[in-house]
Amino acid sequence: MKSHKIQNFKLAFFDLDGTLLNSKGIVSESSKKAINFLRDSQIHIALATGRSSFGSQVAVDYLDIDDFCIFFSGSLVINPRTKELLFEAFLSSADLQIMTKICRNSGIYQELYTAEDFFIEKKHPLADMHAEYMGKYPGIVDFDVLIGKEKILKSTLVVSGRAQEKAFAEMKESLSTKNFGIAPGATAPDVFFANITNSEASRENAFKIVTQHYGVKPEETIAFGDATADIPFLKMSGLGIALGNAPTHVQAVADYVTLSVDEEGISAAINALFKEN
Repeated sequence: MKSHKIQNFKLAFFDLDGTLLNSKGIVSESSKKAINFLRDSQIHIALATGRSSFGSQVAVDYLDIDDFCIFFSGSLVINPRTKELLFEAFLSSADLQIMTKICRNSGIYQELYTAEDFFIEKKHPLADMHAEYMGKYPGIVDFDVLIGKEKILKSTLVVSGRAQEKAFAEMKESLSTKNFGIAPGATAPDVFFANITNSEASRENAFKIVTQHYGVKPEETIAFGDATADIPFLKMSGLGIALGNAPTHVQAVADYVTLSVDEEGISAAINALFKEN
């Protein structure tokens, strides 16, 4: 097994769900110790996640992160502790108005996200589920009032059935942004989630923004991930590490495949790759 010199790296990116957060939704003590080892080796620690900044706060606090992190899949680059902003890309009012109109007419469930909160127009069972995931309940507000007043970084839709699928297809053709993250529903085959962000928001762009800010070359970075969305980081970094729970096509682009998140894959990788240093 090839050993790596820890002093050759200056920045490490970590995905959250399925990478740092295990199947119980927590960061293990072993992973925390591994991250502290990297930090003690003068390596910046950056989260890189599709989650919101507020939905990541528990992990931020537990890991004592005080570096720039990537949220909303690249829509927001911010230091979650100091709130210093490095980059944001929000949805246009025109696009938001189109989305909201189509969602209202078709019954598509919609959430709007700012850097600090998320919102719905009326109570819904899905809001209760997401509230537990986010650590806070969404504000209930008329989107016509919200749009134009707040910077909206992401719109999340839940599309169900053929009529809503047709409405969503119409929406995609009508919007100026073409950033659509689609994920199937876990329990219902005719349901899918759509995360819509500004076209300028991408993990590739966010990677460049953070590395340039710290004056770090791509080859001086480490990236940990487990999902298709993590592939840009695994490919662009000097050392891409896929968790054992990652799909085969994700593992294929990584430089190293470690154990699964529930088997303490992060600490296992760091011990294996840097143990001679």
